[in-house]
Amino acid sequence: MAIAESIEFASYGEEKLSNVLVEGNVFCDTCLKHQFASESSHVITGARVALECSINRKTIASVTAVESDEYGDFTVDVPSLFHPEERINRCSVRLLSSPEDSCNTPSTTVPSKLVLLSNSNGVRTYTAGSLSYHPQNIPCLCYKESMQESLMERDSRPQNPLLYRYFLERS
Repeated sequence: MAIAESIEFASYGEEKLSNVLVEGNVFCDTCLKHQFASESSHVITGARVALECSINRKTIASVTAVESDEYGDFTVDVPSLFHPEERINRCSVRLLSSPEDSCNTPSTTVPSKLVLLSNSNGVRTYTAGSLSYHPQNIPCLCYKESMQESLMERDSRPQNPLLYRYFLERS
């Protein structure tokens, strides 16, 4: 039996035995602000992410893949083979695909490390945090937003009132 097959067999039998979960969310970082809650970002429904775990130093197995829900959230039931802490620490989450043609470039290719979020009632929950995609070409509105923000951040009295008024009139 191949390693990947044994992982699937060991983790998903007839009844779900997982008491270790990994959660996270996926969003489109339209203006590359690296913030989930910015005005220009939005959640991505149906993005595919994979939980990958190292079996040994040479073998990485894609344990399971899931899709984000309508809120951009995903939850992965960790296979029992990786429940021990020393094994879950060898797991990470990476982006596989985005259903949005306009936002399908991963913001990073480095897999997200897991951080223990809670340990209660016999269930350990880890977070992979927020994972993001961005457009291949950044929209013009992002540059306009950035210019307005930098003008407003500087001083309550703009350095160049004409330039400040020019951008405000075109908002």
